Order: sequence, then structure tokens, then C-alpha cells
Amino acid sequence: MAVSTMVRSSAMLRNSIADAPASPLGAFERRPSWVASHHRRGVIFGEASEESFLGQSVRLAHSRSTGSVKRAGRWIVEAAATFDTQTKVARVRIGTRGSPLALAQAYQTRDKLKAAHPGLAEEGALEIIIIKTTGDKILSQPLADIGGKGLFTKEIDDALLNGDIDIAVHSMKDVPTYLPEGTILPCNLPREDVRDAFICPNYSSLAELPEGSVVGSASLRRQSQILHKYPHLKVENFRGNVQTRLRKLSEGTVQATLLALAGLKRLDMTEHITAILATDDMLPAIAQGAIGIACRTGDSKMVQRCF
Repeated sequence: MAVSTMVRSSAMLRNSIADAPASPLGAFERRPSWVASHHRRGVIFGEASEESFLGQSVRLAHSRSTGSVKRAGRWIVEAAATFDTQTKVARVRIGTRGSPLALAQAYQTRDKLKAAHPGLAEEGALEIIIIKTTGDKILSQPLADIGGKGLFTKEIDDALLNGDIDIAVHSMKDVPTYLPEGTILPCNLPREDVRDAFICPNYSSLAELPEGSVVGSASLRRQSQILHKYPHLKVENFRGNVQTRLRKLSEGTVQATLLALAGLKRLDMTEHITAILATDDMLPAIAQGAIGIACRTGDSKMVQRCF
């Protein structure tokens, strides 16, 4: 099943979709677990099984979908073949951010739930809900300048508490020390590799970078460690999802960057890695590589499903 949202119908959204191009523009990106079709009005993300669907126009996609379409920085379209979300309510609504990495984590959560509860394997039993967070909306400022922790979780937790979703999928490194009242984290996905990856097209390590080279990173943790060990280097605030940062690197905005190895593995993009940094050389973030599943404290049925 492709990505879905909670929007049921909107004349404005339908009119906007009607203005979309009749054929894809730009790159059609294919990975083992997901595909992306780039259009003039944005990008449609979906699972690899939806490749033939996503390779067509947004207009055609809309005509074949249930109408569950929402503009959240990019077009997200649901292709439901055997049921209509306007009349059939999903049993479990999974809230997540809309980046390719967040969606990969949500898909993994969905698959774990299906494996643990066969009744959830039927079409429409699980629905993925895209929620845009403050951290997704404000990309021009360093994270520390706009509020620190909770920037990538608050809106999702609010949706959970309001009953708009049933579970929330969080990168644990983004979760505040104290959970919002009324929420609980009953389980985690298997933790991925906690280390950072060094990515650079021309040099094999941070130590080899020439004096004055710029390393892109929005993380104060990474910036501080880089400048402490390599004072001859410079750092630059480097926001955006994995694909955006790799594109900026290829365009020469910076000479190198660091990314979490866990994210690159979940996106099947490890071919971009120049070197994997030992934790003695680059201390990772607390909870890096861990994915948490949040529920409402009083929702005993959902908590039980997540264990």
C-alpha cells in the first residue's frame, strides 16, 4: 500500500491536483524499498511495489486513488485498490513525518505489526498518516535556534493525544527527555548501527580534508567534535533530509558531510558512504539508530499490540 493521509476530500486540493503535469518531470528514483517520482509540483513517495503507479502522472494517480491527497511540502498520494478510505476506517493509524527516511521507518513498523498480528495484514487495516513538524517547516535556521528537542515530534504527539492517529513512529534521538503527558513508549524497533558515516567525493577521511574545507552539518554535537579535532576545518549549518544533503554535497555547497549510518542503511543508500567513523572518533547522539513507537497511555489495546 502506498503512503496515505487523513484528508478525505477537498475541492481546493482536487483543483490543485488537476493542474498537475500529465507526465513525470525530472528524476524517477528507485531503491529496493521505495521509489519516488519527481513532478513539477513536488514528489510522490511510495514503496517499491508501487513503482508502476508512481511512474505515471499525478492526474492519473489521483484518478486511481481514493481521494486521500494532501499537500505537505510534497504530494503524497494513496493508491488503494480494494477499499475506499472514505467508507472504511483503518484499524491502526500510524503517524510519521513525511521524509523518505521517516516513511521507511513507518513501513518497517507497519510490517512488524503485520507479522505480529495477522489480522492487520488485510488491506486497509494499517494506514500511514503524514504529519509535518516544526523541524520540517523551518529549514533556514539551525535547530538550536528554533527550539531544540521536540521539533520533529511535537505535532505528531499532539495528533496522537487528539486521537487523529493511534501510534506514533519517532526517531528516538529526536524525542524529548520527558514524554508528553498522556503518552507512553511501549516498544522500540531493533536498533540499527549507532555510528556516523563520513561522506566526501574527493577525500577518504576528515583528517585528509585541506585547510579551510567546509563540512556540512546541522548537529552541534558533530560540529563541536569536528572543530575540536580538526581546527583547520570549517562547519556550516546543513539542513534537510538525506537526499537534500547529498544533493547539496554533489553541487559543491560543502566539501563533506556526516550522516547517521542507521538512516543510510534504512534507505538502502550505503553506496554513498566514504568511511564509517568509530565511536571513539565521533561520539553518536543519544539513542541514535533507535526507533520508538508511542501510544496513548490509556489505550491498553494499542499498547498490547505494540509489545
